[in-house]
Amino acid sequence: MQHLDYYELKDLDLDPKEPELIHELEGIIDRYLQRTENLDNGVELHQQGEELHQRVHHVGFHGATSLLVIGKR
Repeated sequence: MQHLDYYELKDLDLDPKEPELIHELEGIIDRYLQRTENLDNGVELHQQGEELHQRVHHVGFHGATSLLVIGKR
């Protein structure tokens, strides 16, 4: 590759505490918490899930930044 272009893709314009997003994330967290019930370390994972619930309400959520690399020959 002789030339590479790098682009960071991030969406920071959305409200990280938008109620619909928080509600959707709570549902996802709850589904994962249900999966922990029969695991050996389920109590620890359940506690981490509850902490994640609290964190989402406290700081909100933004998706991860993506890096796009385009190469030209």
